[in-house]
Amino acid sequence: MSRNSVLAAVVVGLAAGPAAAKPGVYLNKPDAWFAGDEARRVAANVLSYQSELGGWPKNVDTTAAPFKGDPKTIQPTYDNGATTDELRFLARISAATKDAKYRAAFDRGLDYVLKGQYANGGWPQYHPPGKGYHRHITFNDNAMVSSWSSSARWARATRSRSWTMPVARAPRPRSTKASPAS
Repeated sequence: MSRNSVLAAVVVGLAAGPAAAKPGVYLNKPDAWFAGDEARRVAANVLSYQSELGGWPKNVDTTAAPFKGDPKTIQPTYDNGATTDELRFLARISAATKDAKYRAAFDRGLDYVLKGQYANGGWPQYHPPGKGYHRHITFNDNAMVSSWSSSARWARATRSRSWTMPVARAPRPRSTKASPAS
């Protein structure tokens, strides 16, 4: 590939802009930011994109503006960085504000992630996975790795008490079906 081809690909990529959700850009903000009005505005937008199943869609900036469509049309996924950064954002704002709506949305999102995990530990591209290739454990676009690393991060945070799961909340049973990849 020539240098001109590489340059053209980079320029086109930059012009097209990022395709994935943007809550990750806020995660390095200080704790005090998450207690403020701007964080609450962003959180309202993030909450508006949460699907009835608990996850978030891919290739949408869930922070820029509120969702204006029919919530039943939102198709949640773990693909392309969707859902996990929204959960990380909600964990930060919930800890900063102690507002129950952020914790409730986090819990719904975490349930979505845990319900989708196969008995062998992997995740499909989305839950429920359907019958297409999406049902296979998905390593492309970091769907599996992002779900796993986020789950590990939440487990570490729970052990360190920096994020405490409610005692009354029993773990949800995972799917007993093995992944088609197993």
